[in-house]
Amino acid sequence: MTSSLRPETAQLVEPARPGCASHRVTWWWIKVACGALLLAAVFLRYLTGWYPAQALVPEAVARALVLIGGGLAIYHYFLVRRGNPDISRPVALVTAGGMYRRVRHPMYLADAILYTGFCLLALNPLSIVLLVLGIFALVRQSKEEDYYLAALYPGEHGEWS
Repeated sequence: MTSSLRPETAQLVEPARPGCASHRVTWWWIKVACGALLLAAVFLRYLTGWYPAQALVPEAVARALVLIGGGLAIYHYFLVRRGNPDISRPVALVTAGGMYRRVRHPMYLADAILYTGFCLLALNPLSIVLLVLGIFALVRQSKEEDYYLAALYPGEHGEWS
């Protein structure tokens, strides 16, 4: 199964796969919602002055995870943008630079690190559920994106993976 670009519109003609595009969007929104809710849980923690009685890790470690995850996500976003002005319609497969040589989805890995930091800062049952759901959505999203990129760039993607 291959895909092609329509020269007149420069839009991807995706291979027939029921629900592929809608699943990509759905998982993306779920991961964004989990991240936003985790961030809100952190803000509520600081606004209410509630702190977990027994922290799993020192707060400095959780904050470092937030900074590392956020920094990696921003850095890799700009790497992708450098070759693809509209990242929803890639014109080039990014396989070099940053962690792309070793990790297929460094932005999703960065999101997972960021979400883990948020969860550890908020540390309540809801934040744990949101973390698990968010990471599940990231994994599903990455699989959908792999399918999409493999169809768009069959040769390059096969060599890269």
